[in-house]
Amino acid sequence: SGITADFARCTITGNVTASAGAKRISIVRSTVTESLDSSANETLVAYSTLRWFRQRSSGQAILIGNTLNERGAGGGRTVELHDSAALMALNNIVRDGSYEWNGDTAFWISGGATLNAFNNVIFNYSEYYSYHDTGFYFEPNRPSVSEISSNIGHTIQDEFLYGSFNYINAWYNLSSTGAGGGVYLTSHISTDPAFIDTTDFVLGPASPARDAGNPDPRFNDIDGTRNDMGIYGGPFYDPDGRSGSKPVVLKAELDNTQFVKGDLSSVKLKAAGAATGAP
Repeated sequence: SGITADFARCTITGNVTASAGAKRISIVRSTVTESLDSSANETLVAYSTLRWFRQRSSGQAILIGNTLNERGAGGGRTVELHDSAALMALNNIVRDGSYEWNGDTAFWISGGATLNAFNNVIFNYSEYYSYHDTGFYFEPNRPSVSEISSNIGHTIQDEFLYGSFNYINAWYNLSSTGAGGGVYLTSHISTDPAFIDTTDFVLGPASPARDAGNPDPRFNDIDGTRNDMGIYGGPFYDPDGRSGSKPVVLKAELDNTQFVKGDLSSVKLKAAGAATGAP
């Protein structure tokens, strides 16, 4: 109980499991060749590569700037949330979950779990013989609100998002496939994102995803313009995340997220970062 484990700039061969009672596990600028299965209180994965991710128990997790490549193994669910876990997924690539006869999904949310997913790319969930391939799959009877915004789904066979109407806010996403289960997609763009390629997922100069993400100024790109959908958009994109030597910001907390001139005399900010992997 209370154990912490921090990994930075390393390769971990095989699976990683963090048991219930662990305080924290962080993996920064590293490779996990198989899965990370965590029941820790806090799980932080930044600018790394792995195959599957699962968060269990009541843990809180942040995935930022990672590539999760299932490599066509047919695991069924590339990112899983169980129990009352909460995940913030920012600027990740989640790809190649095909070749599962009974269907595959990029993000699968069960029980009382909550997902907030911003500026991710979901690619290649499209096996011809599969029963049901989706980008986001929410089990029914949600106890809390999840928000899905400024994401791009490309080459998804069935629904971009499947779930009930209540407790899922899906705003300003792009995918040629739509929704099922009753959920409503607001300001959804149904077209090709016009990537330059499907390796780095850079938006082409005429991409409809440019300046088409969440228009709230809090979600502007780092240059101050409106949010670009996909992994290079939004305020959390860090161009030095994978290769730079600067610290990686893993999480930040403000006592207010919006400010009106004249209303506040002080602002409290708490942040955690990692240059070597240890917050």
